[in-house]
Amino acid sequence: MDSFFFNITDRRYKISEHFKMKDQHVIRVDVSNGLVFFDIALQLRQDRVITLKNLDRMNFIVSMRQGTCQIKDKLTATNYKLTDNNTYLFATSRQDFDITIDKSANAQIFILFVADFFIKRYLSDSPYEPINYLYKKIQGEVRLELLS
Repeated sequence: MDSFFFNITDRRYKISEHFKMKDQHVIRVDVSNGLVFFDIALQLRQDRVITLKNLDRMNFIVSMRQGTCQIKDKLTATNYKLTDNNTYLFATSRQDFDITIDKSANAQIFILFVADFFIKRYLSDSPYEPINYLYKKIQGEVRLELLS
């Protein structure tokens, strides 16, 4: 399994167009090592699957503006259904899951992945800080867990 986060070149960021056609796109942006996001805008006649399989400890946020998708964790056979106008926060210490974007007239999704070593930079002395909770959560063996 590869690491999701070691894709930065000499620059501080890298933009990859995985798909581009008129107003539709799937764009990956590596902002820095440890911080990656996907901007997805699609009009689908059939479901589209994005597979993520690696060993990185991470939290990720899925913001569903329009459309629906499902995240199926292959390690636990857990399936999460994400609906439009909602935001979800996940924790995982190991990934083997599919993100299925359901066919839709207009799907708009933003996904932000944040590696544990990036989160570690912002830890606080207070054990009650949310950032400390997020970091501690992914230090154990967490498959894929919906936190909110």
